Amino acid sequence: MSTILITGGTGTFGRDLTALLQPTAHTLRIMSRKPAPPDLPANIEWAVANLATGTGIDEAVRGADIVT
Repeated sequence: MSTILITGGTGTFGRDLTALLQPTAHTLRIMSRKPAPPDLPANIEWAVANLATGTGIDEAVRGADIVT
């Protein structure tokens, strides 16, 4: 299945989108300025990145099929 990068994954929209997509067979990559929480579900990846500074963006999008 696809890898879906959810930018702003810890914000209101990102949390809602993650909840909707989590039951699917897709891999979800949550992009946030915050570090990953412990015990992520198996289909969740984490990318620490900052849209304002550009830090971590290349790594976050690498291999993503869809960016939201």
